[in-house]
Amino acid sequence: MQQQLLGLGDVSSVIGVARHRIEYAIANGSIPEPELRIANKRVFTTEDVQRIADYFGVVMNETRERKEEPCDSPHPI
Repeated sequence: MQQQLLGLGDVSSVIGVARHRIEYAIANGSIPEPELRIANKRVFTTEDVQRIADYFGVVMNETRERKEEPCDSPHPI
């Protein structure tokens, strides 16, 4: 089975967290640096994406897409 590899922008889109927040978490050591780099750019595996999602409290479904949580508020933003 082939591993899916994503760039930082793709990870940001998948989990719905701003790119700079992910970069900051990596820079301060809260999230480990991904092991892979292609053309000196970070490349994230599906395990890396799950680790980042867990750190930011994002629930992912089996297809690695963000699962929308229902809002308890009667007034949507």
